[in-house]
Amino acid sequence: MVVPLWLIRIAPYAAAAVALGGAVWYIDHRGFERAEAEATARDNAERLQEQRLVILIGTLTSQSEQRLQTLLNNQNTQLTQALGQIETTSRTVVQPTLVREIASDPRFSDVDRGITDGMLGAINTSRALSQCPNPAGTVGVDCLALPASLPAEGSDSGDAVY
Repeated sequence: MVVPLWLIRIAPYAAAAVALGGAVWYIDHRGFERAEAEATARDNAERLQEQRLVILIGTLTSQSEQRLQTLLNNQNTQLTQALGQIETTSRTVVQPTLVREIASDPRFSDVDRGITDGMLGAINTSRALSQCPNPAGTVGVDCLALPASLPAEGSDSGDAVY
């Protein structure tokens, strides 16, 4: 078999074109592999950063919850002590004063005379010390609204008994 002359003449050019195409393909393929490796490394670095961030957020959240729990426990203790002090004050200071005033003042049987200054002071002290008190053993707040004062019998509506 005889190779045609035109094929022999273009063979070096075709070989150079194939070699040049191969070189371009090789360079392009190496660039593609390098870009893929860089993208994989970047993705791995991002995942690692995300995992570190998740761990950091978890740690900070745990520490914040612990601080909040400590704060709530301290406030609960203070509230319990304050409520106990109010109950103690009510039983040891205010209640005996009220009982003594009621027992020693015969004017309470007379509607026209009203409440004494000592009784009014004891009531005001009691109200000031026990704004919305909690009954012992409960967690709710029970605020009792006092009814409007009624006028004494035989007086004008502006002369309320306090």
